[in-house]
Amino acid sequence: MSETNLVRPSRDGDQFHYLWAARRCLLLLSPDSSLKAVTIEGASTSELPPAVCITTGEELIDVGEYYGSETLEEATRIRYIQLKHSTLCADEVWTPSGLEKTLTGFAARYKALQECLGADDLNGKLEFLFVSNRPINTDFLEAVHDAAEGVPARHDKDLKKLERFTNLSGTALAAFCKLLHLEGSQEGLWDQRNILAQDISCYLPDADMDAPVQLKELITKKALSESTNNPAITRMDVLRALKTDESRLFPAPCLIKDLKNVVPRAQEPEISNVIIQANRFPVIVHAAAGVGKTVLASRIKLGLPTGSASVLYDCFGNGQYRSVSGYRHRHKDALVQIANELAAKGLCHPLIPSPHAEPTAYVRALHLSSETKHRLD
Repeated sequence: MSETNLVRPSRDGDQFHYLWAARRCLLLLSPDSSLKAVTIEGASTSELPPAVCITTGEELIDVGEYYGSETLEEATRIRYIQLKHSTLCADEVWTPSGLEKTLTGFAARYKALQECLGADDLNGKLEFLFVSNRPINTDFLEAVHDAAEGVPARHDKDLKKLERFTNLSGTALAAFCKLLHLEGSQEGLWDQRNILAQDISCYLPDADMDAPVQLKELITKKALSESTNNPAITRMDVLRALKTDESRLFPAPCLIKDLKNVVPRAQEPEISNVIIQANRFPVIVHAAAGVGKTVLASRIKLGLPTGSASVLYDCFGNGQYRSVSGYRHRHKDALVQIANELAAKGLCHPLIPSPHAEPTAYVRALHLSSETKHRLD
């Protein structure tokens, strides 16, 4: 085999890292996710106070995930992730000795953070993940599990190796193993590429072939030396990579004010019952101007069963619909606003507008997104 062909599998590993990380970055778009940042090649530079510097084990962190905050003190969870990909030996099982360097480094960082912060228990905040497309030795996985649970070891030799790798034992080893996750047999490079395209399609109205490329390019840039002082990717970064921003996610917010001392219409209970019994068929209410359609629309939610969701779309917008800067009747305005209000309630994926999508694409995307969420529930 030529030297060039020996290098290519290493390049495969880099691409696997970037694709896997790109998929994780999509979680930043989810309104019901507390993920605040994803770092590439190292921990967040905001993780610790400026006067504190802990580099122990940082070379193992291919991806970092920060939930709640990028600071260790305020974060609800921080995940340190090492990724390993093999093209030539995808079916070769990871042995304990092959994991030694990873476990030694992870345990060293765990102890360093404890010593620096004076924390007795970081179990509820830290996680250490090893992710690979190769399978992991089953006996060793059971040894990690037994150590975490504090039960008699099924594999004494593997337990001793685990103790030697981590330089921990007893309750200290159990505490560390509770936050250690070894995940083998993950999808390889080719599958990661296809899955990324599928994942992004859940957020876009049309098949934007450039979107996966741009998102992976964002990961690639964060892996370069130019991002040493800022390895973190935020929600704003992902939106920019997908050619949009926060304002475009909610292009037509409701401007209808909540009215006080409203007199309920006698027809409200009847209309609510018709909606409840409609069995997913549309119910259209129409009336002459000034009758009170807007007031009725704002009160419909009060008569729906517990757990129901409603969106009041304001197509008038205090007359702004007439302005070229405030269109409200186009599909890319109305359906994006409606979809993202539903997404904010955790009912579907966010819908990211695309500059070239046709109106039918927005209708189809809203329908498919809600149906996908419905099937998952």
